[in-house]
Amino acid sequence: MNRNQWAVLSMGLIFLSIFLFFMSPNCFYAIELGGEMLTACYIKRYAFGIPAIFSFILGLVFMVLGWLEKKH
Repeated sequence: MNRNQWAVLSMGLIFLSIFLFFMSPNCFYAIELGGEMLTACYIKRYAFGIPAIFSFILGLVFMVLGWLEKKH
């Protein structure tokens, strides 16, 4: 892959992680309801949060790999 492809891939993963972070709920409304709603909110929060962290880390790694790629 060349530098431009690494840059597009890394920026895409970073934007995906930002989108997933904004989509994860904050669970303040579920505290009042309690029980199953609170559990479901936490499951949804971590279902969006963990892939967001992984994609952000991969985006940074791919950015470094693109920076280390030789110019052609």
